[in-house]
Amino acid sequence: MIRRILAGYSVEFANAIRLRSTYIGPGMVALTISLLTFQYPVARDAVSDYGFVAVAVPTAIDLVGVFMILVYCTTLISMDMGSGVVRMILVRPLRRREYFAAKLLMGWTYALVLMGIAVTLSVTIALLAGELSGIYYGDAVIYTGAQMRDALLIASGLNILPIFATVNFALFMSTLFRSRGIAFGLAIFTWIAFDLLKHPFGVEEFFFTTYLEHSWNVFSDRCNALPADWLSTAPWASAISGLWIIGLSVLSMVVLNRRDFS
Repeated sequence: MIRRILAGYSVEFANAIRLRSTYIGPGMVALTISLLTFQYPVARDAVSDYGFVAVAVPTAIDLVGVFMILVYCTTLISMDMGSGVVRMILVRPLRRREYFAAKLLMGWTYALVLMGIAVTLSVTIALLAGELSGIYYGDAVIYTGAQMRDALLIASGLNILPIFATVNFALFMSTLFRSRGIAFGLAIFTWIAFDLLKHPFGVEEFFFTTYLEHSWNVFSDRCNALPADWLSTAPWASAISGLWIIGLSVLSMVVLNRRDFS
């Protein structure tokens, strides 16, 4: 089964590389970070530019990146169903669960590429045009350069599960409709509805969307020389995101198994 999943994933990856539309997301992420240099100038002024990274990465990933992930991933299955390609795929090469797993791996890969571009480009700009040093308060060192590098890695790592849950959410929407336009529209509508309603009902802590920027808020606090603790909510945030990934995967498989592709 794993061989067939990897084979399906390799085909998806090769197809993605050939499609021009695949590069829109990375281009938008890179453009967003480039434009942010005008609002948050980076300069060699003896002040650490980790603050720029703390603004650029979550803006590029958790705002623009999430939108591009929804656009890309809602088409992964709906486009195959709409064109009828899914019938040929499921006749012989792959079972439905293997087909979904290959699509999921492709979606996660796309999300990781966007995140990698955001982190790499923002750090590169800060290194070339500014300084990535420790955080000082007067003459006192609050966080050393090594501690800030570690904090950047931790913030990036903790952001992965909520981003993966976003991919799962988009894929679930993709299983519901043959039209990619309807799948994307419903995904955006549902996303906005959840964000508007979760706070009034006091259930925000149970939604993975709440934790998309959480790790970067902690990182931003460190950039501002404020005390910041990863452990207070990181385990809960990771657990909630993991449960959403599992739950949405199960729901997606239920929908796919009940669909008639003949």
